[in-house]
Amino acid sequence: MPGSFRLDAFDAEFSARTSEQEWQRILVLRDDPYFLNGLARYDALIPDYFAENLILNKVVTEAWRFEMLVYTLYLHDTRDLLAPRTGLTLSNLQKICARQNCASPGRVLAILGIMQLGGYLKRRKSPFDNRSVHLEPTANFMTIVEGWNRRIFSIIDTIVPEDKLVEA
Repeated sequence: MPGSFRLDAFDAEFSARTSEQEWQRILVLRDDPYFLNGLARYDALIPDYFAENLILNKVVTEAWRFEMLVYTLYLHDTRDLLAPRTGLTLSNLQKICARQNCASPGRVLAILGIMQLGGYLKRRKSPFDNRSVHLEPTANFMTIVEGWNRRIFSIIDTIVPEDKLVEA
């Protein structure tokens, strides 16, 4: 029917990009009777999230932003205070992004600069090596992470209400 939306319109293309096991997991979720409710919930929650981050929206897609967020938190959380070259540094984030084919070194530099200007990251020199500069997530950054998590969990709870992720 013209103008209608079919969830299976791109099955051949999408299934070719995943393993059979992953494709079956996608189908279970996509064919769940509450799936369209989850999409509607996403549509209701996510625009407000992106309205808070206008500059980042112009530079980074949602998928890249999430990927960078995960790498940023990982590097920050795995920092060894006695090893100055570990943790969240420009160089370390550029290495991860290059390995994952997520962003070029220049794009990483731009994103981190915007995040610093926006008050999401602050710079700290290593007390052991003045050549090492670490970036640390601010309270503002963590508020955004928690808001993202609540929104995503709310969307999942719309599809699978018995999981009660927001409540957990």
